[in-house]
Amino acid sequence: MYYDAKKKAFKYRPGRINVKSCKELKMNIKKHFLSPKESMKRVRKLMIEDARSNMNSSSYLSLDKDFKWLLKELYNKLPKEGHIAYLSQNMKGCRPIVDNIIKKILNLGKHSFEYTDLDIRLQEYDNTITSIAETHNIAEDDYLLRDKFKDDLFRRMGNVIIQELINRKRFEEVEKKKLKHKKSEQAFHRKMLLEMISKSFELMNKLEDEEERIFEEYQYKLKKAEYERLVEEGVIEAEM
Repeated sequence: MYYDAKKKAFKYRPGRINVKSCKELKMNIKKHFLSPKESMKRVRKLMIEDARSNMNSSSYLSLDKDFKWLLKELYNKLPKEGHIAYLSQNMKGCRPIVDNIIKKILNLGKHSFEYTDLDIRLQEYDNTITSIAETHNIAEDDYLLRDKFKDDLFRRMGNVIIQELINRKRFEEVEKKKLKHKKSEQAFHRKMLLEMISKSFELMNKLEDEEERIFEEYQYKLKKAEYERLVEEGVIEAEM
């Protein structure tokens, strides 16, 4: 748009958008309408409600022996030094244990069917995006959702689990220093393990809340990235 001084009026020049930008714009529009975000929110809400309503001794997860064993194994194998996080190098040997704990949390609730259905929907969504990307000759990696979301989810839920156990181990170390006998230390260690396992559903509740927060943030980042890409390519103008 420019101002014509002679005619005292604003005029417009037709802008040019390259073929790649047009294809990406089409892809983003289709992605917006195909995204199963409402289903993801609905299933996540059901799972959180499930966790909160079953925090008792008869709950599915608190009765699962494998889950208790995994918590105990991770508690005993956590590194004692260095930065400890899901992706840190010193957690390489423990990461599969963390992953199995997360899978238990996601799959053991009474709404596990809905969660499985959601995973299938995400895979179907990615398959559709792959087909569209091939049609328009566009790299698909920026548009796929399932693996990126699950990787981010496992990393951040894993960090919640790790931090929870680290806090318990630190408390145990402080309390053990007050004890005079080795047998007393061993007994206290067993007590800490039993207490941790008995409160496993409290941990699940924290993780479900974290899962919901991660999803909302992830969706925001995707929308922001799409907007910035379209502005950079000149498809749309930046909002003032």
